[in-house]
Order: sequence, then structure tokens, then C-alpha cells
Amino acid sequence: MRRTILLDGGDWTVEGFLGLDAALSAASRPAESDRPAVIAASVPGSILDDVRRAGLVDDPYVGTGSLAAEWVPERAWVYRRPVDTPALGEGERLRLAFEGLDHAGEAFWDGVSIGRHEGMFVPFELDLTERIRGDGDRAHSLAVVVDPAPESEPQIGRTSRVRHHKSRMPYGWDFCPRMINQGLWRSVRLELAGAVRILDVWARPRLSPDRRNAEVEITVAVDASAAETVKLEARLHGDTPGRTESQVEVAVGRTEAALRLDVRDPALWWPNGAGDPVVHTLVVRCTGDDGLLDEASVPLGFRTIERVQNEGARADARPWTWVVNGRRIYVRGWNWVPLDVQYGVPHPERLAHLLRLAGDANVNLLRVWGGGVIESEAFYDVCDAQGILVWQEFAQSSSGVDSVPASDREFVDRMARAPAPQPPFAGRLVRRE
Repeated sequence: MRRTILLDGGDWTVEGFLGLDAALSAASRPAESDRPAVIAASVPGSILDDVRRAGLVDDPYVGTGSLAAEWVPERAWVYRRPVDTPALGEGERLRLAFEGLDHAGEAFWDGVSIGRHEGMFVPFELDLTERIRGDGDRAHSLAVVVDPAPESEPQIGRTSRVRHHKSRMPYGWDFCPRMINQGLWRSVRLELAGAVRILDVWARPRLSPDRRNAEVEITVAVDASAAETVKLEARLHGDTPGRTESQVEVAVGRTEAALRLDVRDPALWWPNGAGDPVVHTLVVRCTGDDGLLDEASVPLGFRTIERVQNEGARADARPWTWVVNGRRIYVRGWNWVPLDVQYGVPHPERLAHLLRLAGDANVNLLRVWGGGVIESEAFYDVCDAQGILVWQEFAQSSSGVDSVPASDREFVDRMARAPAPQPPFAGRLVRRE
């Protein structure tokens, strides 16, 4: 079975450098704890927030403090922390996984570069298996170089000049100053797994026209270090149970397998105020000759959703009335921007409070503005549980001068590699602005 070792928290330090070459050179050398520029860091977080807590800048939220802090994202930074690794059993593999690096950087293990990454919304992982095999339990050093923040456009700018898939809000908008987020903005972990593991589960429920039956199409991505025959079993937990299984031949590397689950009389997911927002849990288990190899779970909701013209609208009017599960719904909602311009700093209590207020205010749809971020799983899970539809925009417009994204092949390929928010949420929608 998979075992996760979180590397989040305050065991990190960070140090700034004038230039990327200096930061890369420092990351390849052992840490020097007595260097005066080394400060405490928190992951997930924001380097500007670390610098503020260290007293190196005035509070950027007060007066003109943000202007005096604009030097921070101009520098390259080196995160460091010690890492204790477990001894590997036969067939086990160890990976270092980053859920979010804002915006580009390079990882060093015991002073040796092990990989470079670009893209704040794209998670990535690095295989450490051969680097630690035979070491037993011992301490290692991890360093992560974060590039200076890339150039981008403020609100009064041109979308066609945007070259990176990075939140534009902190570059300066009408409701926030220029306070560019930079750093390890989402979790970092070690992942210990066997020869076969589940990489991802994607499920799409399809209701029959009378909504009395449903078919769930399930795609399971499996990663293996050796060819093997495994059994994939999917179980639906909640108000409407269900089960299916299949034998799958997995090859070395990534294999995608399809499962189908038929459900009778599914309990439906309804928007806030229209009914109960029933969320099920789909659990996928992978077993082999030696028993359970891995398992993963995702939320799942049964609902149909479409848009139709308003009553009495002209023939050429756009469809702005929502129909959920065959019932017309009057949409009540707000625009949602990140909780903080330093969006890497977690605020779980504030998130829960604001979404609770939204539910209490009878909100049934939130528009996640495209200039912000693809929100956290915690955000989407709470919206699912409260019956709040989510209108998730892509970050490809909203400029004051032009709102047409670049169309050259390099930029299009970069955007195509970025993952779209498409797990099986009960109420999520995706819109290209």
C-alpha cells in the first residue's frame, strides 16, 4: 500500500539571491545555517509572506508597504530542509511529489539537480528510488530553487502578451496591489508505493432521460514498474451503492483502464435550496496476487445540467436559465476571487467561514474568476457538500486593453499541457472566458 510522508510545515528555510545562477550554485552546495540571509519558511506558502514574517519588509497590506516589497519576486530563492527517508522494501519505489511550484524552478537532492519544472498549476514528481536504495534510514538534504517571477500583464494590459499560465491577479488589479506570489504554494510530500499504484481516477456519471438510472464511466490510470495482471474494483459508497470490477493487464509505465458502473435509482445532487446535495464516494481498489496494491477515492454526484433561454426571451437571446435535473433554477451567486493576494498561504478557517456565509445567503453558484487560481480541492469539496455550483474560468482574458490570448504554437502547447479542473465534482462547470 501507498504511504505518504508530508513535507509541509515550518521545517523549511529560504534565502534570496541576485540572479538565478547564484541560486543554482548555492543549491548544489551544503547548507550554511549561519548565513544571515537565511530565514524561516513555511510550505505551502509564499516567499513574500516569509519575508514579511522575518521583518525584512513592512506589512505590504498597510499603506504603501506593497511598493517597498516589489523587489522580492525579482530575486531567485532557495528553499531547504532535511529529509529522512525510509528504507525501501523489495519492489518499493519512492517519489518526491510537488503539488504546486509558483512558477518555475529546480529541485536538488543532496546537492545534485534531479529535475526542473515550469507551471504553477501543473503538479510534478521526481523518482528518488535509485538515489536512496540501499541507504536504509538516513537523512538527506532537499533544496528547491525558485526562479524570479516571470513578466506578465496587469489589469490594464494585453492578454496577447501573457506567456505563462500563472495567476495574473497579484500583478496588479483594481482590487489588489502588485504583490506577486512566488514559491512552493501547495503541498510537498514523499510517496512510498509498491510496484503498482493508482495515478488517477476520473469518473463521469450519465443519467438516463428519466433520471431513474445512471451509467458511470470510470477511467483509472495505473503506473507499474513491471508488467502484471491486476484486478480493479470500483465501489460506490453513499445513498446509492454500486460495484463493478475488471481484470486488467498493466504494462511498464502508465496504463489506462476503463470500468463501467450501472446504478439504479441514484440519489441526485441538487443545488442549494432546491434539494439535498447528495455526494457519493467512489473508491477504486487495485489488487494483485499479493493482495491490495493501492486504492484511491473521488467524490461523485448524479445530476444533469443545461442552459435554456429565459422565458419570454428573443429568439436570438443567449441561454441564461439553468435547468438542473429537469427543474428550472434561478441562479443566485457571487464572483469568487482568491482569499488573499498571497494565495499560497493557507487560510482554512477563513475559507470555511466564507463558504458557510455563501450557503447561508442562499448562493447556489460561484464564479471562480479566471484571473485568480484553480481553487483547492477543499474549496470544491465544500461547494459540493453545500450545493454550490462552480463556474470555473480559464485564465485567458480579462485585460483592459485586449482580451485575446496568444495563439502561437509554443503558448498553445504550454496551455494544453496544463491540467483542466475536471475531477468528478457534483456541481462543477468549466468555462473558457
